[in-house]
Amino acid sequence: MNPTHPEHTAFLLRLAAANAPRLFAIGLEYDDDCHIAAYGMAFPDRTDVTTSDGTYRLQVARPEDVRRHFQDDDGEVRLVWLSEPTAGTADEGMRVR
Repeated sequence: MNPTHPEHTAFLLRLAAANAPRLFAIGLEYDDDCHIAAYGMAFPDRTDVTTSDGTYRLQVARPEDVRRHFQDDDGEVRLVWLSEPTAGTADEGMRVR
């Protein structure tokens, strides 16, 4: 097993932070109840979502597109951002291709 080089660890940490997807939740609000229905990761080219119970997964183009998959006539679907955007904050040389 090769020892971990401190400079590799630091580089990988910066690379991961620069390219991390933005995290969000899908909340459902009803008159007397609310709960988190799903969690998602917004990548630059796609959005991956998994329901809280793990029984349903989907991929859409944008986080806003997830709402229609959870919409019903009784409640409101809310997109709740859990992390700040990272796009544009990383050095172009740090982008994963």
